[in-house]
Amino acid sequence: MNRKLNVSDCFDMFSDTFTPKVLLDVNDSRIMLVKIIGDKIPWHCHANEDELLWVMKGNIVVHTRTESVHLCSGELYMVAKGIEHKVTTNELAQVLLIESKSFKHTGETESDITQAAFEYLLENNIATSPS
Repeated sequence: MNRKLNVSDCFDMFSDTFTPKVLLDVNDSRIMLVKIIGDKIPWHCHANEDELLWVMKGNIVVHTRTESVHLCSGELYMVAKGIEHKVTTNELAQVLLIESKSFKHTGETESDITQAAFEYLLENNIATSPS
């Protein structure tokens, strides 16, 4: 992609929560955007993939079985593969995720928010932004 992209503008393209949208595929990685509010994300783990959460707007708490990490806008956290975790927030938060393409939304845990497939936010996986 040889185009400029404003991530904040991309968050304005959808309103649903707990449904990650694929922004771009980069080599074997996937960059996704998700809006989160509340505590609907179940305890889960990704057996074979690390998960990077980068808070773009708002605040979240990443819970593992051994700690709870509070993240503010601009902060990121990597959950290592095999670590059980969940994310909560008291206010609407916008989070950029960096995952492998083989990533499963809630790992092997099924819940009412689990997605089997991810929607691409941008047509043809190419972002268009005004100059």
